[in-house]
Amino acid sequence: MLYLTAAFLFTTLCGALIHVAVSVNSNIDGFISYTEVPPLVEESYQRFTLVWVNTGSISCQLRTRADVYSIRDDERSFIYSAWSQKIPSEPGVESTLVSYWFPKKQGNYSVDYRIYYCNNIVEGPSFNFTVAGARNYSLSQPDILDVTTYNNKSSVEFHLKPKRDIDGLLITPVVYPIAWIFESTEVGDIKAGETKKVRLGYDPTIWKKKNISFTLVSADGSLYLTKKVELTQDKGLDWDAVALGLLLLVVVVLSFLLFSLKEVNISGDEN
Repeated sequence: MLYLTAAFLFTTLCGALIHVAVSVNSNIDGFISYTEVPPLVEESYQRFTLVWVNTGSISCQLRTRADVYSIRDDERSFIYSAWSQKIPSEPGVESTLVSYWFPKKQGNYSVDYRIYYCNNIVEGPSFNFTVAGARNYSLSQPDILDVTTYNNKSSVEFHLKPKRDIDGLLITPVVYPIAWIFESTEVGDIKAGETKKVRLGYDPTIWKKKNISFTLVSADGSLYLTKKVELTQDKGLDWDAVALGLLLLVVVVLSFLLFSLKEVNISGDEN
């Protein structure tokens, strides 16, 4: 009777579990809750801000692309793609994405947004803006900032050490393969004499050794310089090879211990 009762309870429990186990359809969805593109840029860089709300049921990667066009005689000419950083997007969460562009000429411009969300590309809004005020960058002082770079196949790290305080530094890629994705970033303020490390991610379609140029400019325009970086293959440790070597070492050690225990047991049996 005890066995029959246990079997009955087990069968009933499994049936209940099967009954309540329902599948939830995964869906990818979201919307733009806020955008900001300043209509007037004066002697500074342009900031493109977009807030995306994940209304779907899955987590995935998210980034934006802001395509900048010059406008002349009602015709648009493509100039630059400003990529935001790639961030994780969780269901029910708002994510703020920012990308930057540094204009060199005054005039009228427009920007088209695109949102790269999971495996979708969502068309975003378009905005017009004006760049006013010319700056003579030949008067800037590139020697006030020491720049050292390191890179691997997914990021470029900048070590920045200024000789005076710098307010609102921006780093943007200006020359790179058109099929690649390169982030820009607002570094912020840096104090004289301190070293600040900043990492910019990039995503090459097919990695090749390339020369990439970056613009480093302060918010007030007093610092303006171009840094050329030669992207080379990471010469650090091959962590996959290290992990495989450790695994093989563990297997060898365990095999040796098992063999030793077996010999001890055989010796004990003989005695």
